[in-house]
Amino acid sequence: MSRRTKEFKDYYSILKVSQNSSQEEIKKSFRNLALELHPDHNPDDPESEEKFKEVTEAYGVLSDPLKKNEYDRFRADYHAGRTTGSSNFHYSQEDIFSSMF
Repeated sequence: MSRRTKEFKDYYSILKVSQNSSQEEIKKSFRNLALELHPDHNPDDPESEEKFKEVTEAYGVLSDPLKKNEYDRFRADYHAGRTTGSSNFHYSQEDIFSSMF
């Protein structure tokens, strides 16, 4: 059995959507979670910033069709035991926010 070097992040679970969700559903869930978890709305929760970053990372991948396709292949390989939990998804935070507004 392969040794998993880094915890796998299930972006669908993080955004509380299914793999079959539309881009509209993914965006709606992201917006709701981002508002709920934003550090400015949770000044007494030291974990809110980390949760917000995780939700933003998940949206950054699932909102981009190419990254989502790559992630879906990686996720399938991970669940089949053909890869470790480490991944290399790169995106710009500015790209995410500019696509929202």
